[in-house]
Amino acid sequence: MNRPTIAIAFLLICILPGCRVTANCRFHLGCWADSGTTRAISGGNRLPEHESEYGSNTKDLIQDCYNFAESQAWTVFAAQNGKECYTSADAESTYQKNGESTGCSNGKGGFGAMDVYRIQSVCPGIVTKVAKLCCHGLKLAKYRKLRQMNRPTRTILVSAAFLLTCILANSGVTANCREHQHLGCWVDSGANRAISGGNRLSVHESEYESNTKDLIQDCYDYTKSQGWTVFAAQNGKECYTSADAESTYQKNGGSTGCNNGKGGFDAMDVYKIQSVCPGKFMYL
Repeated sequence: MNRPTIAIAFLLICILPGCRVTANCRFHLGCWADSGTTRAISGGNRLPEHESEYGSNTKDLIQDCYNFAESQAWTVFAAQNGKECYTSADAESTYQKNGESTGCSNGKGGFGAMDVYRIQSVCPGIVTKVAKLCCHGLKLAKYRKLRQMNRPTRTILVSAAFLLTCILANSGVTANCREHQHLGCWVDSGANRAISGGNRLSVHESEYESNTKDLIQDCYDYTKSQGWTVFAAQNGKECYTSADAESTYQKNGGSTGCNNGKGGFDAMDVYKIQSVCPGKFMYL
């Protein structure tokens, strides 16, 4: 293995976890009021050229708005009317100016209402430290010891370091990264449950109603603790999840009855816990 190859391999090991794990990781901040006369987020619709495509669902409004905000190094963005994207450098400090709203649907806002998201920083301290130590150590060693090893030993070492870094990233960065994939708003029925097992956190319903506890975070935590991937919030106070939820949540069709990311009557906002060691990273 020549020196450039070694350098590239270890650079990937050090850098990729830090630069890849933020993909598609956004936290839903709720549904908030907006007005044409007193905009909660300045700058206007950032993606007006694609409104018709967002309206027909041929393009993904939330993903594109996320990408635009991230490209500007901004942290907060909002979807409105199912087709508009709002974001600005100071959006995090202004989006609440008109108060909360109940007019959002399907995670894409509504008339005079916007679903607001924050781009998460998901490179945890331990991964950052590992990456820094790795890169710093390589710089000091200048690959001398590695180059002195025989080829099988080098291959094993590089592979083990790569795998370890991926495992470290995957074990830490999933925290609060449920996202969105937000899988949409879907119909549920007491007579024909879309997700089996009943309300998993019924003991806390009153606290979720009064917003003294975070329904989505708790439902996420419960789902993750079971090793499952999909969960749903309903009626602003109920948590549904199961081992097979990913294959059953669509059984009753789509709904427009969700609000604030927490479902509604016979309607559930569904989320998928993301895998943050992406395929491209795994197969390098």
